[in-house]
Amino acid sequence: MTVSVIVPAAGSGTRLGQSKPKAFVDLGGRTILEACVAGIVEAGVADTVVVVVPADLVDDARRLVPDTTVVAGGAHRSESVRAGIDAAGPDADILLVHDAARPLTPPAVFARVVDAVRAGHRAVVPGLPVADTLKQVDPSSGPERVVATVDRDLLRAIQTPQGFTRDALLRAHADDTGLATDDAGLAERCGIEVHVVPGDPLAMKITTPWDLRIARDIVAEAGSAGRVASERSEPAYRDHSSSAGRVASERSEPAYRDHSSAGDSSAGRVASERSEPAYRDHSSAGDSSAGRVASERSEPAYRDHSSADRLGDHPPEHRRHP
Repeated sequence: MTVSVIVPAAGSGTRLGQSKPKAFVDLGGRTILEACVAGIVEAGVADTVVVVVPADLVDDARRLVPDTTVVAGGAHRSESVRAGIDAAGPDADILLVHDAARPLTPPAVFARVVDAVRAGHRAVVPGLPVADTLKQVDPSSGPERVVATVDRDLLRAIQTPQGFTRDALLRAHADDTGLATDDAGLAERCGIEVHVVPGDPLAMKITTPWDLRIARDIVAEAGSAGRVASERSEPAYRDHSSSAGRVASERSEPAYRDHSSAGDSSAGRVASERSEPAYRDHSSAGDSSAGRVASERSEPAYRDHSSADRLGDHPPEHRRHP
C-alpha cells in the first residue's frame, strides 16, 4: 500500500510571536519545516511527502525541502489538507496528515499509525494518557465555575501523524462544516471509527514561545532532531504508558525523572529544561526574565483559549491557521 504524508504548514504562527509563519522559524540551525520533513524521511514509511504552505512561500519551501511536493494552501486548515490530498494523487492508499509544528515526532509513532491503518483501521491517531486533573467549567461565569471533574483515565491527548485510508480522509473532508479540531474529528463526525495508538512526549506541538524554547533546548542538547528521536522516544513512552496514572505528561518533570535514574544522562538533563530549574534559572535576584517565563507558560496559553476565538464562536476548521 502506497503511503503519502501531507504536512499542513500554512499556519501564520500568531501565537508563537514570530514575524514569519511557524514552519519557517529556526529550530537549531534549520527551520521547523526542514526538521519535520527530516523526521518523516527518517521514519521510512512515506512513499511521497506533500508540503502545504502559504502561496507566497511556495518557492522558499521548495528550496528548503526539495525532495517533497510543495503546493499552496488555503486560508483555513481544511482547505490546505484538501489541497494536500489532491497533490498526493489517486495512487496514495494511505494518507497521513502531520502537523509541521510537531518536528520532533519519533519514527516509531509514524510506524505505529501506518501499521494500524494497514491492519484494517480506517482512521488512526497517536495519543497519550492525560496527567493533569481536568475540570469542566461554565465559561459564562467569572471566575469560571467548575461543573464537573472529568475522568482522565478515559482521555487521551491526541497528536499527529493522523492516518487514514484515502476514502476515509476524502469523506471526512467532504463536509467541513461544524466543529472539529483535527482531521480525526471530521472523520468521527461523519461516522468513521477512529482508533488510538501510543503517541510520544516528543510529538509535542510547537504553538507558544515556551514550546519553541523547549524544542530548541531539546535539539541543542541532543545535537539533532534525529538523535532526539532515536535516543529518547521509545523509552520515554514505555516507562510511562503502562497506566494512565504512571504517565506524567508530555512536558512534565516526572516523564524525564525516571530516565535520569536509568543512566540516560541526556534524558536526565531534560528535567532541568522543563521543570523546576526552568524557573530557578530565571527567578534569581535581578533576573527580569522571570516574569516573561511566567507569561510564556501560562497567561498567553489561557488567553488563547478564552478569547472570542473559542470553538463555540468560530469552528476551528473555519479559522485561519493558528
